[in-house]
Amino acid sequence: MRLIYCLIIFLCPYLGIGQMANGLAPLKIGERVPNLEFDNVLNAAYKSTRLGASFDRLIIADFWATWCSSCIREFPKLDSLQDLFKDRLAVLLVNNPRSGDNEKKVNSFFEKKR
Repeated sequence: MRLIYCLIIFLCPYLGIGQMANGLAPLKIGERVPNLEFDNVLNAAYKSTRLGASFDRLIIADFWATWCSSCIREFPKLDSLQDLFKDRLAVLLVNNPRSGDNEKKVNSFFEKKR
């Protein structure tokens, strides 16, 4: 158990590096999210979108992967929030290609979940 805590403490400085991608500084509480573009959008009438396209709604960007069991366990909660807030909330499931997932794998994953 101590080894796990030591590893977590050792890795903490490196965990925030992802926020520095594309030259963006980490956000502080109360700051607006940059108008990021998401390409290869699935299950929508459009293939890309920007966060700014939904400023009239609250947005939850959930970063996940098909192999992440804790991410997948949260899907029912996100679905319940979407049902509760209807058109006032947009849930974006964001999957990074570096996760090892591709469009075919993601589509197959959701087909199995139906």
